[in-house]
Amino acid sequence: MSAAGTARKSWKLQDISAHTGEVTCLALGHNSGHVMVTGGDDQRVNLWALGKPNCIMSLTGHTSPVESVRFKDSEELVMAGSQSGSLKIWNLEAAKLVRTLTGHQVGVRGLDFHPYGEYVASGSLDKTIKIWDLRRKGCIMTYKGHADCVNCVRFSPDGRWIASAGGDGSARIWDLAAGKLLHNFTNHTDAINTVEFHPSEYLLATGSADRTVRFWDLEKFTQVSCTDGQAMPIRSVLFGVDGGCLYSGSQDLLCVLGWEPARQLDLQPVEWGRPADLATLTNQLIGASFSKNVVSVYVVDLLRLNSRGLGKPYESPSPAPTQSRGNYSRPSPHCADQQVRYYETRRNVEHQPLVKMSDRRTLLRKSQMKQTMKESLNPDHCSCDHCHKHLNRFLHLLMKWYRVLPSMRIPTCPAESLCSIASIRQMKLGQKSTHLIALKRVKHQTRTFHEVFKQVSSCSNAPLPRKMWSHEHDKDTRRYAAC
Repeated sequence: MSAAGTARKSWKLQDISAHTGEVTCLALGHNSGHVMVTGGDDQRVNLWALGKPNCIMSLTGHTSPVESVRFKDSEELVMAGSQSGSLKIWNLEAAKLVRTLTGHQVGVRGLDFHPYGEYVASGSLDKTIKIWDLRRKGCIMTYKGHADCVNCVRFSPDGRWIASAGGDGSARIWDLAAGKLLHNFTNHTDAINTVEFHPSEYLLATGSADRTVRFWDLEKFTQVSCTDGQAMPIRSVLFGVDGGCLYSGSQDLLCVLGWEPARQLDLQPVEWGRPADLATLTNQLIGASFSKNVVSVYVVDLLRLNSRGLGKPYESPSPAPTQSRGNYSRPSPHCADQQVRYYETRRNVEHQPLVKMSDRRTLLRKSQMKQTMKESLNPDHCSCDHCHKHLNRFLHLLMKWYRVLPSMRIPTCPAESLCSIASIRQMKLGQKSTHLIALKRVKHQTRTFHEVFKQVSSCSNAPLPRKMWSHEHDKDTRRYAAC
């Protein structure tokens, strides 16, 4: 892609005649940046490799027009919501339908996969948000409160919260563990089209039809800043890979924004119409839009844009910069071994033999766990950051092995990681059945836990454990109470 834009900041990659009817929705693969899925009035969900003219896979099953689509982070699953209110999930590697979920009364507008659990969320024209358990194959929670349709839903990177964007101009934060509303942000004056969590800070960005982007502090539940009104409604937003800026897409325009204070770092005209989704790929930003039955894909060279510095501050005063917000960590996706093999056209490419998914995941987890502990105990890398990194990876593997929906903040230091690992193992010691099998698999790692703990404790700069957040909601402070 880069060769085409050596002298330009942005260029069109391709136009695709995507469906026999009108295209109604699309989503980019944010993990790889190489794939796209589209939904149309023809009741089909089509899969595309960016830069290739032919459809890789056409998924059927819906009996009404498709209104929303979404990739799982690993890009091995894709979900689609229809006008009738049903959700369908396909396994792309096996090319088959794996789940059908029904419960909404009308069309589904927003979808998201939980970052590391067998759960999905959906927002609908019926003004509700539903949480679905893919193992139980049913709805486990319904959130009500919006006065209009729900346009977008997003899980927080740590999986504890979900944000919903409503046509009523409100953005709401819901606590998954407590099953209740945490806060309702109501400063927008028109429908909110998109919402996005910061990848590491407790920060939320919302883009609205009132032509503004607002930033919200999720510790104090206050507005951090707001941009001046742009020429057209905000259609999509995306934080940079390092979290240092926000890309905002509107009609034929890409804006690079900062938030403390609110400022415009750069402005780039892009003839993409109304961008439906944005993704990043090796110093490039991919934007996709649709009109009638045609999907257009554009590329922006991020190296030629200003994403740092003071930028141009907006005239409207913004709140003074606050102290550093707390951080949460997104679980490390092990993409190298889990990438689905559907980037190549099936008719023209001979696939390599595939390992059965269950066997492949078991082998993957065993190899990752072994390598993680081996690297953590390497005397040449005795540092808190190194230990913390690998302990968090090991903790994430344990969570997936036990199928635990984590209800705690991701640990921020080695000591917290060790405490979390011990808590999970202790919690499962009193249970029987399938958990005993998992315990036997990691029993041989007990001695290794003590070795890692000794190594972490011997580090002179090892930080003290930070306070862990409980689920008890303090109505006065609108924050979680510290243990």
